[in-house]
Amino acid sequence: MKKTGSQFTKPFFKEIFGSERTVYYAYPREELLSEPIFPYFVFDGGAFNFANDRFGTADGDRIRDLTVSGKLFDVFSLDGQFNWKRSFAFTEGFPEFTPKYEWQIWPARLYMTIPLAQEFLRTGDWKWADEWLKIVRQWDRANPYQPFDGDVPYLKTDMVWRDMQVAWRSLSLMHGMFMLQDAPFDRETWEYLYRFLELHIRHLCEEGEDRLKRGLMQNHVLQIGVALIMAACLFPEFDNSAALLKTGADTVKMNMGAIFPDGGSDEDSPSYSHFIVRLYLEAYLLMKNNGYAPIDGIEESIKRQYEWLYQCSAPSGRVMRISDSYGMSTYDDIKRAEKLIPLTFPREKRSVLFPGSGVGVIRKNGFTLLTDAMARTNGHRHWGRPQTLLYRGETPVLVDSGCSNYDLWDFYLYLRGSGAHNVVFSPDFDDDACTVAPEITRFDADNGVISTFSRVSCGGKSYTWERTVKTDGNAVIFTDRAVSEHSLKWQAAFHLYPHHIKQTAADTVKQLADGFLLTVKTSLPCEVTLTPVMNDENRRDYCDCVVCRGEGKEFGLVTIFEFADRQK
Repeated sequence: MKKTGSQFTKPFFKEIFGSERTVYYAYPREELLSEPIFPYFVFDGGAFNFANDRFGTADGDRIRDLTVSGKLFDVFSLDGQFNWKRSFAFTEGFPEFTPKYEWQIWPARLYMTIPLAQEFLRTGDWKWADEWLKIVRQWDRANPYQPFDGDVPYLKTDMVWRDMQVAWRSLSLMHGMFMLQDAPFDRETWEYLYRFLELHIRHLCEEGEDRLKRGLMQNHVLQIGVALIMAACLFPEFDNSAALLKTGADTVKMNMGAIFPDGGSDEDSPSYSHFIVRLYLEAYLLMKNNGYAPIDGIEESIKRQYEWLYQCSAPSGRVMRISDSYGMSTYDDIKRAEKLIPLTFPREKRSVLFPGSGVGVIRKNGFTLLTDAMARTNGHRHWGRPQTLLYRGETPVLVDSGCSNYDLWDFYLYLRGSGAHNVVFSPDFDDDACTVAPEITRFDADNGVISTFSRVSCGGKSYTWERTVKTDGNAVIFTDRAVSEHSLKWQAAFHLYPHHIKQTAADTVKQLADGFLLTVKTSLPCEVTLTPVMNDENRRDYCDCVVCRGEGKEFGLVTIFEFADRQK
């Protein structure tokens, strides 16, 4: 590394464009070298889960090694052959199968180039720059430009020149160019890279303006805004850079509407929230570092988002996995962020209700009890809500079933469903045809009580479900009541972390953990079923699920979790 700090000196830029301004990147070089670039940069859920499933890793250094060995590209081969279009052929001619979207789009974002650029920054070895450039040129040759047409639905295109693919490809290029500014590329190569990026940014500006007109708020659109801000800040000499900055800032500002005043994101997935808040942080830092007035309210929003993530993390400091979240360390990511922006919120876990997000956490008697009652209106939010998670000390007790690679459609759709969560539900209702309106109706931190109410409607039928959870000494008591005007089948599910287990009676299940004996008593007969999950290490696994069933217009159940220390 020849330089430190965040100044970006663009090789041959003045000769090519006639002028060059002093500009600054979002991150100092020193921080970029502190650890593998992933997880220093945060993957979104789709990208992480695909990489973790198909490559066996989402670690930047290991992705780098797979890239240079060619093994990464083997994943995208069909009939033993790879080319940049090959992956689109897997379900071609088989319309009954849902396409493997992640398989199609992961390589088009050029994620794999960023670890190569980081290794050049670390070592100065030209081979890493050459490998980076080779992949960029190969992708470019294989994917001619497609003009933006907002009237063509996203899924009716090959997605390569739309949406998040263009945004992340632009970000990958800019991250890489910053880390490669000392690379031995000649003027012709740098001009090619600048023009290639400029093409992407013109496209993104057009797509961003379309999203602004439509008022679309989601992380894909946020990525467009951040890429435009990065381009405007790092390449102010580009034509219409002022328009790029305005469209980018307006897009980011619009997307701040998807963040609740309490700091939660309407995507309801903490690992996505880490990804999302990092995008806001990059936008904030780029504008601050380059002397532009900040987007109104962005600094305060960033700080609230990190505090929300801190308070909604597990006792161990990892995310509490709800909806499309993957397992990651909240504490580690906050440590990275606070080197870039002051985060002064108290580092003390407490009972807290986030009313905008519909999330409440009770911390009492050594228990951590999270309830997620956010409404189900967003694609990353799972059914089965309000969802409940429970820890004793740092040990998981009631767990979420997690989230898989989105391309594993049978598994992924199961994990999204009501039956994969700790809820009472009617299997007579089709999740995808339902509306769910949950809310937290009582939050009593002093007495360790949280109550929820949910109305589920499907066609002409509906039901209500009320749950109260109370921590009482060494016990946690669940009281459930569901009511409908129609006779329905009912099911209650409690997904237990996989400790040693034994059903000792029709209404009693015991688990032996390292630190305690858990006895689960149900007021109705129960059974234990072996249930597929994604575990906290993001691997396919199983858990033991305690299930109670009933039928009729009403369903009532009391479930007691009693904890005792192991006898020495």
